[in-house]
Amino acid sequence: MSQKSGFTVNHVPDRAALEQQSALAIADSLRSLLARQDRVRAVFAAAASQLGTLTLLRQQDGIDWHRMEAFHMDEYVGLPAEHPARFGNWLKRNVFDHLPLAAVHLIEPDGDAQAAAQDYAAKLAAAPIDLVCLGIGVNGHIAFNDPRSRTSTTH
Repeated sequence: MSQKSGFTVNHVPDRAALEQQSALAIADSLRSLLARQDRVRAVFAAAASQLGTLTLLRQQDGIDWHRMEAFHMDEYVGLPAEHPARFGNWLKRNVFDHLPLAAVHLIEPDGDAQAAAQDYAAKLAAAPIDLVCLGIGVNGHIAFNDPRSRTSTTH
């Protein structure tokens, strides 16, 4: 472990160790937050790269899931509500349906995507978000926000 620019960098030998260490760190954060406040609001990313961590997180003891509200980070526009590739559906299948959460807030862009975005923004703004569980892609992307490539013609 090394400290650089205010960040702690942990070196792990493989993906399984990374998933385990991440799940334990998230669980510790949730327990700490729940010890200090009545409700915790957390945002989760939906990605295959997160599955191991989220599966291990579901198995952690000492987390009062009944006091947690869950959100997800992003969503496709134009996919039918029941489409398995929708990020909310992925999170429901792999995380939310397995936990007794106080509330699950999904982005549902069916119909008027702009109105859905405004509605979701209002839900997010209703109280502070306590924790965000996300990964950073190999090219530095977070969600669908890819950094500009070197070959980009946009200035």
